[in-house]
Amino acid sequence: LFLVQRFAAPRNSIFHSLTPAEVAEFARRATFQSVPEGAIVYSAGEMSDAFYIVADGELTRTSYEAPGANGGEGVGDEASEAGFASVGDHRVSVGDYFGEVGLLLPHTPMIATVMAAKPSTLIKISKVDFDAVIGSNKLMQLELAIKMQKRQDVQLQLLVLHPHTHPLWVEFAIE
Repeated sequence: LFLVQRFAAPRNSIFHSLTPAEVAEFARRATFQSVPEGAIVYSAGEMSDAFYIVADGELTRTSYEAPGANGGEGVGDEASEAGFASVGDHRVSVGDYFGEVGLLLPHTPMIATVMAAKPSTLIKISKVDFDAVIGSNKLMQLELAIKMQKRQDVQLQLLVLHPHTHPLWVEFAIE
């Protein structure tokens, strides 16, 4: 609880839309995951089962386009074998988060492979716990969706039209 409240929450604007009780509940449900250098947290094409915040260390996030997007061809690894094309590597460091794509867009496979560049410690919250804590906080869900689009993880059209996130945009537009 202390580590999430002291370090993760103040560094992430996504927590600013949570009440202190929601931050405490998030922290209560979160677990720590040690990731050795070179280990893969998840691969593009897999379904997401958790949301992660980097507590210590550094990871590399290799983003991919979905099969057939912009005429993309494979790049010779597991993701390309599934039809994904690499679009770049990004550093993921202390305070950064990942894994939200599959949580906000159910039945949407991950569009990145995340691997530890250094030994790392992650704060992890399962999909079930994420939904229990964040599921009713539409402002946080919308903020995560906007950040996904800004990072170019997901096209705006998919975010607006996806059955899970469409109601968020409609409610936001009406307000």
